[in-house]
Amino acid sequence: MDTRPQCEAGQVVIQGSFTAMGTVFETILVGRRKGEQACRILLKLFADEIQRLESKLSYFDPDSIVTWVNRNAAKRPVRVDRELMHLIEMAIQFNELTDGAFDITMPPAMRRWRAKTPLNSLASLSSLREALHDVGSKNIVLDGPARTVQFECSGLEIDFGGMGKGYALSVLAELARDSGVDAGLISFGGSSIFAWGGAQIDRPGWRFACHNSRIDWQHPMDVELINEGFSMSANFEVLKDDSAVDHLHVFDARTTKPVEPDRSVVVLHPDPLTAEMLSTAVLIVGQTKGCVLLSQAGARGFLSSTMDGKVKIDHIGSGVSFDEG
Repeated sequence: MDTRPQCEAGQVVIQGSFTAMGTVFETILVGRRKGEQACRILLKLFADEIQRLESKLSYFDPDSIVTWVNRNAAKRPVRVDRELMHLIEMAIQFNELTDGAFDITMPPAMRRWRAKTPLNSLASLSSLREALHDVGSKNIVLDGPARTVQFECSGLEIDFGGMGKGYALSVLAELARDSGVDAGLISFGGSSIFAWGGAQIDRPGWRFACHNSRIDWQHPMDVELINEGFSMSANFEVLKDDSAVDHLHVFDARTTKPVEPDRSVVVLHPDPLTAEMLSTAVLIVGQTKGCVLLSQAGARGFLSSTMDGKVKIDHIGSGVSFDEG
């Protein structure tokens, strides 16, 4: 991402980065009115808040709250705080909105797929049946007044994945709005981003190149964020030499199979959490249903697909405006 801000007299630019939530968190803060101190205070607030959320939402941290829920919720109802209860409720609502495609209960199915079959082959019928038994938001029982969570089958687990990063960006965005820092960009791994204010004096937003295809890196798409979140979902990852490899981590809960790595989705929305959930959902459900979801949410985006070595880009949603490089 090339997101260098254009400086003016009296303006301060502070950059920071550290490892968090399984990726690299990066930020660029631009202080025009309040200067360096406000930027550094905000950077410290970001770091503290990310640490707090990771200790709660991480699937891989053995001491996180989510791990504790996964360990105990099949045995008895477990009480959680309002924040975690709200996130689980949102995930279940989005599961219903996508007819079961988006689901935070995929870890058991993903483990079975990777353990029993090569990444590029179909899982056996028996393995799929086992996986389907252990996934499904329908197996999460919530008691709102008591703020308890219970799993109806012993193999169930929850993992917020990209939704956790989207929620973190939403929380950080609120901190940014209250900070008085004029402009900034915050990013988890370049695939989950929020930006506010303008990076340049004569532009309202932040402009960067988005590599949305695993085979066509010479023709990125320029994206400009104006007080909004950006999320890209794909089943491939970018290597240091700018090549791409298949990385099957987005699964369709209805079939427990990974989404094929021949397409990617980018979604822009004022709320980065909404953008994150939508990008995953659209990648799974495809263009027709995905276009409906984006329009309903007032989001914009594009879906890139690869066929016979050629990249096809479909602009979907409301108010779409992108420039192809």
